[in-house]
Amino acid sequence: MTPEIAAALTDAGIHRMNVPRRYGGYRNRLRPQVDAVAEIAEACGSTAFRTLIQAGCSYIAALFPDEAQDEIFTSPDVKVGGTLIPDATAVRSNGGYVVNGTSAFATGCHDADWHLLTVPVASGSGDGPPEVLWTAVPMAELEILDDWYVSGPAGSGSDSVVARDVVVPAHRVLPVAPLPAGEFPSRPMPTTRSPGCPSCCCSARGRRRTRSAWPGPHSPASASAATGGASPTPTPRRIWRSTAGSCPGSTRVRRSSRPVPESAGAASAARC
Repeated sequence: MTPEIAAALTDAGIHRMNVPRRYGGYRNRLRPQVDAVAEIAEACGSTAFRTLIQAGCSYIAALFPDEAQDEIFTSPDVKVGGTLIPDATAVRSNGGYVVNGTSAFATGCHDADWHLLTVPVASGSGDGPPEVLWTAVPMAELEILDDWYVSGPAGSGSDSVVARDVVVPAHRVLPVAPLPAGEFPSRPMPTTRSPGCPSCCCSARGRRRTRSAWPGPHSPASASAATGGASPTPTPRRIWRSTAGSCPGSTRVRRSSRPVPESAGAASAARC
């Protein structure tokens, strides 16, 4: 993604969607976020995917302890990236953690200010499975590998990032396991029941599980329960390959008439 497009997204306020309001963000509910990202996707699928990942990571960052949030959200336009696959590792050290390893698929890492690394750490007793943590690391402390060569969403910039003896203080660590139950150390927020956080938590914790063992919100049982036993009605949507002017692998989405935030209009004019 070019600097001009990145600047257009920032000017449109797209990165403020999940930033807490006390830091100048919008803290939008889910619907306007979906509409805004869909509007961007009509121009470029890669840019929309990048925007989606950074918005989700800002949501997670807002669950960290308040001391960490004060460091992360120094601007309402801060960009937070992250990786769900716990390929890097962490060891306890002096009340904090030392992180090492390579994490793939770090979408949006090139222009991000912070990165949320998912890491396993051995349990204190040495028994049982490792604890999975999100660690907030300034991008300046990570190395970016040039390894994202794909035929599809090339503009997402999903290269790998490398941590080499990165020291993470305890207040910049967020345990993953308690989050699906709504347990987190930050101040209460009105939109914490958005499905994004539980989905990310299950993805981070279930890396080695089989897909059949993941009880998710899209399982037939969950869908049936949500609709009172009736079959859920899918939202009408037509998707086709993008025309010239968009980046490789992007899609255009035709939706029914819905109100879209005005700020998304400026971003929709961006092309890869």
